[in-house]
Amino acid sequence: MAFDELTPAEPAKRLYAELFDRSSPEEIASTAARGIEAIVENIDRLLSDVDFLLADKRYATASFLLATAQEEVAKIFILIDACRLDPGKHASVLRALCKAFYSHIAKHAYNELRRIPIIHDMGQAADRWRIAVRRWWPESSDPEDGEPAMPHDTVFDREVPLYVDWDYWAKTWMVPRQSTNRLKFDNAHWPSELDRFRAELQIVKEAAAKGLLSAEALKTVNAIYHGTYIGDSTPMDTIHRLEDKLAASLSSKLGLSDADIQKSPLVALPLYHFTTVSGEVA
Repeated sequence: MAFDELTPAEPAKRLYAELFDRSSPEEIASTAARGIEAIVENIDRLLSDVDFLLADKRYATASFLLATAQEEVAKIFILIDACRLDPGKHASVLRALCKAFYSHIAKHAYNELRRIPIIHDMGQAADRWRIAVRRWWPESSDPEDGEPAMPHDTVFDREVPLYVDWDYWAKTWMVPRQSTNRLKFDNAHWPSELDRFRAELQIVKEAAAKGLLSAEALKTVNAIYHGTYIGDSTPMDTIHRLEDKLAASLSSKLGLSDADIQKSPLVALPLYHFTTVSGEVA
């Protein structure tokens, strides 16, 4: 399909045609690096708006913007995953990543998995991905449980704070209030979701400042990872060897410590395979 035949209603196909179709790994790395820089700038803008709303205790709309900023971070990890692949061999995976780029649910799954402290094997990662992308949790068959059917988490993050809707459990109209999702920002018992996100963003910014999200670094990612497709049966030893090889190469090129590289987004667990099998990114 020619690019001029693609419609705005097909953003994933347009993204693939523009960024990946017949592009070299070097071109992909350069485009991804510029995208990551733009995403970080946009996150800063979104968080400034969040702060503005919080000053007036407008928690509902602030929570929506926070969810949007978190999705923007997920796009950074999607672009890094795209740089791991051989574009000549894995065009279908790159197409799936382009769908994930526009999917609220897939970006939620990226964020959920990258926040898990320890993943023992890719089979566990596959299980957690399936949970993270499940759109609907039916109510319990036992009426004494009192557990209602539950939609995906993105409904509570993106729709509940903004839209009037019918509450099928309470049998009434559900109306956003200024206090909706207040506990994401104002909680006496644990750090707020905003504080946690700012800490995560700082790690991304530190990596960028050290050149770890530059085109040159992303080219190195491709050079090391492109020959190994990482799926749900890939041994963790294989993944750790690639991480160590990447750290050694970038340490030599950029004059950084192994610790600088190991805590950067470049060594996040590759998740691209799951975007091809979940059925949840369309």
